[in-house]
Amino acid sequence: MVISEKSARAFAVMQTTKLYITKPIRACVYAAALVVATTICVQKSFAEGPPHSHPQRYGGRWECDRGYREKDGSCIKVHVPSNAYLSASGGYWNCKRGFLKDGDNCVKITVPEHGYLDDRNFQGWSCEIGFKKSRAECVAIGVPDNAHPVYREFSKGWKCDRGYKEDHGTCVRIAVPNNAYLVEDEFGPGWKCKRGYSAGGTSCVAVEVPQHGYLVPEGDDWACERGYRRSAGSCEGVNIPKNAHIDFTGHGWSCNKGYEQLGSKCPIRGSL
Repeated sequence: MVISEKSARAFAVMQTTKLYITKPIRACVYAAALVVATTICVQKSFAEGPPHSHPQRYGGRWECDRGYREKDGSCIKVHVPSNAYLSASGGYWNCKRGFLKDGDNCVKITVPEHGYLDDRNFQGWSCEIGFKKSRAECVAIGVPDNAHPVYREFSKGWKCDRGYKEDHGTCVRIAVPNNAYLVEDEFGPGWKCKRGYSAGGTSCVAVEVPQHGYLVPEGDDWACERGYRRSAGSCEGVNIPKNAHIDFTGHGWSCNKGYEQLGSKCPIRGSL
């Protein structure tokens, strides 16, 4: 039988169409088979776990459902007592605010007068500022004159007002000399000299800066400029010998490369 050219072209188109249709179908069948195989594997892994468990998101093990915890290869229910709630992980429980854990129960916290709930404290409560714990009560702290109550965690519960300093349980006024100002200084005099002055006993003495000198950053002393060194109360120039240069400190000298120091000179290395 003779096939016409038109029929041959039609047959070729059909074959090409069949090819393009078959490939996506094969891909879908393969994907479906992969999903089924994965599901079977997951179900098989899940079947190996105890009741009230599920496969872990990563790895081949299992973990207990929320509200259950693992014990001896099983998942047992977490007993949540009154005034408690499941933790974020669901494997244990915590007491609600205002309650403390006591064995397998949550007991109400008794907060005394002038106290408040405090989750950071092992007793579940702390005293207000100006009060301190005395067994199960909050008693007032004796605050001396010229002082104010403060948070008591690791302190006496009070602090002297600004301008006063503690002295044997009392607050005495700080005597600030001229050219000074108040500072928060628990163990010092409570004052500091202004820039350009230095402490001399109970007063502030002006810092005399010599020629070629300058005030140090702290402002209570002076230093010499680069190329000068301190000598008594003045700055004298650094005498730099031949074949030398000012060193990294700026107040001394070093021999150039290829030279070595010999007293106050720099001869060529190895020439002696």
